[in-house]
Amino acid sequence: MNALKGYQLVQRIGTGAGGPVYQAKSETGDVAIREFESQADPASQAWLDQRQSFLQAGRQTLGLTHPRIVPVIDVIDEAGEACVVMEYMTAPTLATALLATRRFTPAETDTVLRQVAMALDFAHGRGVVHGDLKPSDIFLTERGARVSDFAISPRARRLDQSPVPASLVHGYLSPEHVRGSAVIGPRSDQYSLAVIAYQMYTGQSPYGHNVLDLAPAILSAPIAPPSQVDRRLPPGIDGPLLRALDRDPDQRYGSCGELFAFLGASLITQPEPAGKRTPKLIYLLAPLLLLALLAFIWFWSKRAPGPKIASSTSVVQSPANTTSTGSPPPGVRTRKKTAKSTVARDTSPPREAATRPTSAPAVVTGRAVQEEPETEVAPAAQGFAIDVLSRGNRVESGSSFPFLDRQLGELGLGDLAALVSYEGQHLPRGSLRIEWMVGDTIMDSKPVVFPRAPGAKLAVMVKYGNEPSPGSYRIALILKDRTKDRTVQSFNFRITQ
Repeated sequence: MNALKGYQLVQRIGTGAGGPVYQAKSETGDVAIREFESQADPASQAWLDQRQSFLQAGRQTLGLTHPRIVPVIDVIDEAGEACVVMEYMTAPTLATALLATRRFTPAETDTVLRQVAMALDFAHGRGVVHGDLKPSDIFLTERGARVSDFAISPRARRLDQSPVPASLVHGYLSPEHVRGSAVIGPRSDQYSLAVIAYQMYTGQSPYGHNVLDLAPAILSAPIAPPSQVDRRLPPGIDGPLLRALDRDPDQRYGSCGELFAFLGASLITQPEPAGKRTPKLIYLLAPLLLLALLAFIWFWSKRAPGPKIASSTSVVQSPANTTSTGSPPPGVRTRKKTAKSTVARDTSPPREAATRPTSAPAVVTGRAVQEEPETEVAPAAQGFAIDVLSRGNRVESGSSFPFLDRQLGELGLGDLAALVSYEGQHLPRGSLRIEWMVGDTIMDSKPVVFPRAPGAKLAVMVKYGNEPSPGSYRIALILKDRTKDRTVQSFNFRITQ
């Protein structure tokens, strides 16, 4: 490699199908420079086409500014040289950790997959496909995972859509790479991410150990469910991973973020550590103990004197709640009206209230005011949850962050998303939608449809469909049944200027 203007070469630090990589110094610090390399004849049209494709991919990635992506700083096309200049990374790669047979905890795996998924979805939203994702492209920095080498690998730049040559096949490629006339797209990256996830969870490739011929294995080898490879994994993880590893791209998830959402939902309940399992005798005795307790309560309720019940109802009575004979009128409606009349009376400070230190009606007032709205949403709200992600990072409900915050801010279209989940036996009847309000204005409204997947917990990622701006945000999950719309869950946060 010849000297490049503005860069002082230090050493060669790697090589691969994409060409050699050098460490160099620039005015702003150390950089990594990947040089174009091809096996074609330099005088051929194929060589010229490959060189142009390499430069075009480098220019395309210049605009990928994301905290989970290693940035491209410069693209060089001069004096016969074709190079892509990137930020120099000193952190180890995921490949190094896996080669050292490191086993990641579910929490560590969850963190890495989430960050890589958000990097990929960010690039896909801007028309860039990585095309050759593998552990050596994922750097494990102190601030989290970062992905490098988007689109510049020859495996990603197949000009004639021919199969990847056997010499370039590795175990993280999608079937589309190995199959002729197949387009490499975002779901190809999802497949590669799923292979990485499988290895992180189980400690081995989905195709097994020591596969001699990878191309046929990628196309048709049976893949064992992860929970059968490692019995410590919950069975709920099998469905999401096997779906992302489907040989048909159309059967995979719509995005890498959706894959992560389902994986995260399946790992909510972890199996108990070995040696700390609950003795089976507890499960045998628990029903008997419960029956004995219920019998004891029934026995004493029969012996207990009746006036105690009357004393509890006296708490909800007030002078406005009695007839001329002193007996309360029957029915729930009268109690609701009493609560409302109590609220009206409590809003003004009568002298009578000052002579009652116990203030019993005030307690009833607070209870009545809270009960009426809760009866509208509580039955349907059970099991629903909303998590909000900003650039892949979780936002705390009720929190705020600056619009130009380096981690959560600097937002673009698609960088805000809501992870809607439901855990229960049966979804409530009706249709669901999610509304994004900024101030008093509904900025976005989308239907929420839970894909069916193995496991008790369902989850779906819904992206905010507008360009984020400073303001007070309220995300409402609304259930529409035969009678009316009900808000079953909500989430609030604020983006400051």
